[in-house]
Amino acid sequence: MAHAAAHLSKIQDKESNPDTLRFKTEAIEFVNKWLSDPTTAFKDEVFAAVLRLFTFERYQGTSERSNLHKRGLHQMVEARGGYKTFDTNWRLQLALSL
Repeated sequence: MAHAAAHLSKIQDKESNPDTLRFKTEAIEFVNKWLSDPTTAFKDEVFAAVLRLFTFERYQGTSERSNLHKRGLHQMVEARGGYKTFDTNWRLQLALSL
């Protein structure tokens, strides 16, 4: 939803959109909840969500926030055991290695 709201802001030539911020905040809250739970922290879906936050910030946000998510992704990959642990999900493995 954060991506959709951000694209709508771009189309409407709006610098700032409250919906974008609200959806992004909700996404971050979900990710933080998943990361704090050992049963979900290392699931592919959580990595994909953080990857989406990274790309969102890279294209819609700031380089500081983008780099924060990128560093977080690298730390998550290392904590999981490296890129080889994504062998069953080659698309995610490829996206994370870029």
